[in-house]
Amino acid sequence: MVIRFGRIIPVLACALAMLLLSSCAGADAGLEGLMLPPKLTSEQSELYSALETAAGTENLRLRYPKSGEGSSAFIFRDIDADGADEAIVFYSTQDSSATRINILRKTAEKWVSVYDMKGNDTSVVSVDFAQAQTGLRIVIGWSSAISGQKTLTLCRFADNMLSEELTMPYQASAICDMTGDDYEEVVVFGAADDNGDTAVSLLSLDGEQPRVTSETKLAFGAEDYLAITPGKMSGFRALYVDYSVGGGVYSSDVIYFTGDGLKSYFSEYDVLPLRYEEIVTEDVTGNGVPDIPVQRAMTDSGDEDAVCMTEYIELNGKSSVTVMTAVINLRDGYLFELPADWIDSVELRKSGDSGEWCFFEKNGNSFTEVELLRIKTVNKNTYHDKFDESYKLIADRGVNQYYMFVPVSESPMKLSLTECKNRFRLLG
Repeated sequence: MVIRFGRIIPVLACALAMLLLSSCAGADAGLEGLMLPPKLTSEQSELYSALETAAGTENLRLRYPKSGEGSSAFIFRDIDADGADEAIVFYSTQDSSATRINILRKTAEKWVSVYDMKGNDTSVVSVDFAQAQTGLRIVIGWSSAISGQKTLTLCRFADNMLSEELTMPYQASAICDMTGDDYEEVVVFGAADDNGDTAVSLLSLDGEQPRVTSETKLAFGAEDYLAITPGKMSGFRALYVDYSVGGGVYSSDVIYFTGDGLKSYFSEYDVLPLRYEEIVTEDVTGNGVPDIPVQRAMTDSGDEDAVCMTEYIELNGKSSVTVMTAVINLRDGYLFELPADWIDSVELRKSGDSGEWCFFEKNGNSFTEVELLRIKTVNKNTYHDKFDESYKLIADRGVNQYYMFVPVSESPMKLSLTECKNRFRLLG
């Protein structure tokens, strides 16, 4: 299901009102100071010694990118197409908070520094690589520890020199072949501007300098980004974008590429999928097409603890089809797929004491006491009451154990334990 809109502000107001009526359950340097650095390997120790020599001091602090292809302080990649990996190292010295970038090369079985430069900011958000026709680009995300503002820098390494080709503000990015030319582009997602619009830019790398070749806007201004998933939509190369629109409301958009450039699916077709938990797009059917989650309350009781029902929709041109309907327990990390005859016919009640989710058949607007299923999550390292034999262990991960109890019932909606277990899935 999707919610149609003509004007943005009324829709968001409606969404926030729905949220209030039916809440669906379910300083960088300071942090670094509390973390112990990982133990270095033998090769990393050699690199560290070479870095100390190049910096002229032993008082170094390695900086670790938070995400991306390179999530280590030492990133190995052939960045100049000479057939051998170089090492990219991010670090700072004791007398400066600035993050520096050092490039090291192995010669005669020894690592040596060949280039060193000051980075654009304090924190390294991500390090990725884009393979272009004109050579490999290093894509570095930076964040200011003071302002929190983020910038994206595209660099190129040649002749033992790292040069910055482009720097621009951003909030999120994705690297993929959007145009179908077998080379990669960089898609940059910005922050919402004063008008509430969020720009999406396609950076082409096929020339001597990266340049913006196409732009569009998200259907709704993004406050924050949850996930960006590559995929296809009606034969077009696409990025499925999950983001927060503010006030505890989340949405998705699909950015796809045609001969006319980047397009926003939900802007074109005047629809907006909403949900009230941090659930992201995923391929729930396994057919290779991402499915977008949309939520609505299971009941119209107005209870602030009412649980949401999540419908996963698959897009096909102007139409969409619901491929799965489920309830999702984010806290305990599982999903339960609802049978077709349970949709709008079953109430889900949560037990605050035991953490159980209990499913009851309902009759019209009045709930009966015909119970169909209980799901309980137990921390196996803590004390808990012993279950009777009617509870069956169905899954075990980490400290959590998951149990099911299927009461005896004459309801036409009853399922066997095996059927219920087959509809249960751990998240992540």
